[in-house]
Amino acid sequence: MSCLGLLAVAALLLAPEHSGNFAIGAISSTNSGAHFFGGCVVGFGLLVFALGFHNYRTLRLLGNTPKVAIGDLSVGLVRICGKAVGTEHLISPIAKLPCFYYGVRIDSWRGGKGASWLTALVDTRHMKFHLQDDTGKVLIDLHQAELDLFATFYAEVGPRASKKRVFDLSLGSENEPSDGDLLRYLSQANARIHAEQVVQHESVIHASMNERSFTVLGAEPEVDEKLLRFNEQCLLPDREYTILGTCVDNPDSTDGQDRKLILRGGNWRHFVISCRTEAALQKRTQWTALGLLALGLVMISAGLFVFFALPGSS
Repeated sequence: MSCLGLLAVAALLLAPEHSGNFAIGAISSTNSGAHFFGGCVVGFGLLVFALGFHNYRTLRLLGNTPKVAIGDLSVGLVRICGKAVGTEHLISPIAKLPCFYYGVRIDSWRGGKGASWLTALVDTRHMKFHLQDDTGKVLIDLHQAELDLFATFYAEVGPRASKKRVFDLSLGSENEPSDGDLLRYLSQANARIHAEQVVQHESVIHASMNERSFTVLGAEPEVDEKLLRFNEQCLLPDREYTILGTCVDNPDSTDGQDRKLILRGGNWRHFVISCRTEAALQKRTQWTALGLLALGLVMISAGLFVFFALPGSS
């Protein structure tokens, strides 16, 4: 179920019993605000719990799906390991690395009450590639995959920026981008994505749900005095990856090559591509699942307490 769907369910569960009270003014405005807050907490708690359950199911599938050699693939859910290979590449916009996928997220710091990082821009592209082991190779379509990738670049720019940077010259990059380079990239990417959104008549929410680039910045953003955080992740060639996905017969195979294709299947909604070893991936998925399940239960309990403990709730 989608995030919006979960929130809608929470609203339907909590609203009917109390809608009449709101209508006749039986509950004070203070209690009404608290009830709304409690309902929102329950809704987000349901969402977090659902994400935790999804990670738990992924963990079970990782443990119960035997790893197979690529040369022995058959139709269905599979778990494979190998190197990413391909003759064509994208070039990542910040680290300038050849890759099959890049995702750049730029966050802006909002100070004051409720200070937090807010996503300002996402720039992403991907292409098909092959995963190869000693027995053969198979085509991978990573559309809608859950990507677990190491960062190829991280930096903060602006007032009170952290000096921490992630940039590994051993990956093949020639020069580390300066703060000026990053701000120029932001401006160019923002203008390009704005133009794309106008042509596609696409909202930010729809673009994010469909893995497309989006921006919430204005056409000419003022970023000189803002604290910004740049994150780039890439799926790199000649690196080992673990994939849990659905193997199907490739309908576009024309010459006997690429007869199989790995993607996110209709019956199996789990599609994971990770740069971690199998053991590390299972451990990370386990702790993520437990953490999200626990956090979701705490949020649901707290929201229900706020909602029902106030006067007028019974």
